[in-house]
Amino acid sequence: MKMTGKKALMECIKAEGITNVYGNPGTSEGPIMEEIVRHKELRYLLTLQEGVATGMAEADARVNNKASFLSLHIDSGLVNGFSLMNDAYTTGTPMVVTSATYDVRNLRNRDLVELAKPFTKWSTQVVLPDQVPAVMRKAFTEANTHPKGPVFVAFSSNALDGEADMEIHSSSIPVYGGLDDNSINEISKSIEKSSYPVLIVGDRVAEDNALDEAVQIAEKLGMMVFIEGSNIPFPTNHPQMVGFHSIRSEQQRSLLNDSDLIISAGADLFSDWFYEGDILISDKTDLIHLDSKPNTQGNRQPTKITGLGDLKVILNQLLKSIDYSKIENIDKRIEEISKIKNKNDQASKEAAEKNWNNDLMSPDRAMFELSKSIPKDALIVNDAISHRGALMEHIKFERSDQMVSGRGGSIGWGVGATLGAQCASPEKKVVGIIGDGSAMMTVQGYWTAANDKIPCVFIILNNQSYRILKVNIDYYRKKIREEIETSGDYPYMDFPMVLNHTEIAKSMGLEAVRITDPNEINAEITKAINSKSPRLIELMIDGNL
Repeated sequence: MKMTGKKALMECIKAEGITNVYGNPGTSEGPIMEEIVRHKELRYLLTLQEGVATGMAEADARVNNKASFLSLHIDSGLVNGFSLMNDAYTTGTPMVVTSATYDVRNLRNRDLVELAKPFTKWSTQVVLPDQVPAVMRKAFTEANTHPKGPVFVAFSSNALDGEADMEIHSSSIPVYGGLDDNSINEISKSIEKSSYPVLIVGDRVAEDNALDEAVQIAEKLGMMVFIEGSNIPFPTNHPQMVGFHSIRSEQQRSLLNDSDLIISAGADLFSDWFYEGDILISDKTDLIHLDSKPNTQGNRQPTKITGLGDLKVILNQLLKSIDYSKIENIDKRIEEISKIKNKNDQASKEAAEKNWNNDLMSPDRAMFELSKSIPKDALIVNDAISHRGALMEHIKFERSDQMVSGRGGSIGWGVGATLGAQCASPEKKVVGIIGDGSAMMTVQGYWTAANDKIPCVFIILNNQSYRILKVNIDYYRKKIREEIETSGDYPYMDFPMVLNHTEIAKSMGLEAVRITDPNEINAEITKAINSKSPRLIELMIDGNL
């Protein structure tokens, strides 16, 4: 069929199941914008800043577990999306990112392909209209293939406006299998011999829909479980889940060193801002690293066995292969895990109680009130930054589809992500819990919420500071520089002129309220949920460490 390149582009993304196009257009996107309105199956979500659009696309991909579509503007707009594209690249979120550019004959052209390469796994330019179908199939295939990540396609204006005979076909998402019998048998024997096995589960367990299998293997073997990452790969209220994986926890390091076998499934092990050595666990502890993302393996800790494949398939293989009659003391293991979990829970409770009735509400009090107020079937977007620990302590998750968190090093994800998650799952109520500093990076997203009537709820945690920087510099001083007494100085990490997200949101058309009394949270959350319109609730939080 004869068609223009711009029509072929629309037909290609519809063939891939895309319904939401996230973008911030410029002059070069004119041909795309005049074409997209002719395709009623597509919804264009207009943003005022590229970071908002990128956050929306990233969350859409995470919620749907397949590549989303993001349209940015030439070089200047594309560059504004790079910070969150870099996070998507390093952590494995599939997105197809496009920009239009000048006619290929125009000497003003910038090399967008080279510009995007450091932040994408594949980057190319379309200069002829009949290139569009093949390039778009390749783009979606690449984005959805492990290691997943953003890909970039530039379109010259002559390719968009030119005509050619073209056929449109969708890509196919790659299918991954399990491990060979010898590897499964070797892993099974290691498990059968272990007297103290530990399971660390990460993002790819959730992405491979393997949460149920992870629970079964933990319960059948009496394994202590740690969660790593930004998804929900294991129920956070499970009696064998004792904490969130972090090399900063001395207790966790001790527990891992006491273990004779660690099985890591879909986790980015021992990752942190600060380098503390290549080998971080005892040489008496064997590590088996299972993942569907190849570039996570071999990064840090020596492994006894490395297995690459679909984690749901691999864990099912192990469940069938293990000889459970050879495993002793499962009840005793679970009893010991229960003691550790109870001790941790009691310590957290006592720490929270110290600041429970502060004049300015503590993070723990805020999260406790939110846990009572947010519907159990809501989807939570977690960009709480330094308050993430309090959120995970008080709000419990049983399924992988109940929460997504920001991942990577950038801030500014949460506002766009809340919008994108709501667009990707309109049947759910989406609640974004976002730090004030992160929200300020993409505050223009409030306008998009109002303009497109996206019925999400923004909960802004206003701690009047970049509190996460204080947390990190304290750790750096104590553990890396080994200072006995830290200075307690936090230069340029406080906001003497306090941000007012309530007034900013109102100026962009949102209903918004500021809360200082935690007893008011429940009523305002209920009002926001029932309104079925976008709303913002700003909680004034005590940001002291």
